[in-house]
Amino acid sequence: MVQVSLLSNKVVLSGEQCKKIWRLTGFGLLENGKLVLSPEETIALYLMGRIKLKKNVLNEIWDKTSENPNTFKRILALIDLIGRRTYKGHVGPEPYDISLWKKSEKPGAGVPKIRIKLYSDYEDINVGELLDFLNSALYNKKQFLIGIVDEEGEIVYYAVKKVDPRGGMSEIPEGTFEGKFIGDRMIVTQPCKELEETFFGKRLFGMLILSPLETEFLRENSIITTDHQKIMDTILRRLHMYDKSIVAKYLVYKDLKLRGHVVKSGFKYGAHFRVYKDNPNETHSNYLVNVVTSKDNLRPYAISSMVRLAHSVNKKLLLAVTSLEDEKVDYISVEYIKP
Repeated sequence: MVQVSLLSNKVVLSGEQCKKIWRLTGFGLLENGKLVLSPEETIALYLMGRIKLKKNVLNEIWDKTSENPNTFKRILALIDLIGRRTYKGHVGPEPYDISLWKKSEKPGAGVPKIRIKLYSDYEDINVGELLDFLNSALYNKKQFLIGIVDEEGEIVYYAVKKVDPRGGMSEIPEGTFEGKFIGDRMIVTQPCKELEETFFGKRLFGMLILSPLETEFLRENSIITTDHQKIMDTILRRLHMYDKSIVAKYLVYKDLKLRGHVVKSGFKYGAHFRVYKDNPNETHSNYLVNVVTSKDNLRPYAISSMVRLAHSVNKKLLLAVTSLEDEKVDYISVEYIKP
């Protein structure tokens, strides 16, 4: 029989079953034979049928958590991950919602190896905060997951990792070429084998057509010239009138090119770029890349759509988090995971 007492914002269990509950679930902290639990852990145990609570005690615990928007998400995750999937874990530490031991590990033998941050499907996910959570988890040598709780109480989990994408293609072609502008597009009519061999542009109607980002990259590296120098020198500034993220996109494009990738439009996949580590004539693209800044907010529905689409075409989703101040790009992979 387990006795229950309330102490500030904690719940204390005492009795012979405490150690067994702790050993099987990892919930709470075992102190002098008593189990100190969070309100969420207590309710999860109750709903899983592991403990019994008197109605007045249950109501008081509910009251303690009623104003915390994270309560219900945490209870659902505890029941899902520990009640059904035989993980062990507990609430916290802040700013994370749940920490987990893997199935084979024992509570008390070491700290949990997995940190989880939970979001409701209506919440914005701030990119800067997401990166901070990831960096903190990596600093402490933890795996980082996010869980998104939909309106029916189902939870979808995603593994979030930092990646260092490296390609095997030549970054910069040799030679100098002359081009002309048609609107915002540069065309090259002279023979330009070196450009085509390094996968710049697309040949149409006997001309090589370069995208604005390709044009800017080649201009910076003194590979292309034109009689319309003023247009070429201001191409990104003019495009900024229509696309406020064009500078961030170019920063990512340039970074990926210098890392040895072939970078092409990802529009047909709902992404900013599709990226090849190797020869596009011999392999499919490896990544779908979406450009974001640390100030951006992502809707959970957008993350779900991006991950599902990338998975359906056998590619990995990368979020390229840009910092225009120091021209830095952090790459985050987001993948569906079934714990």
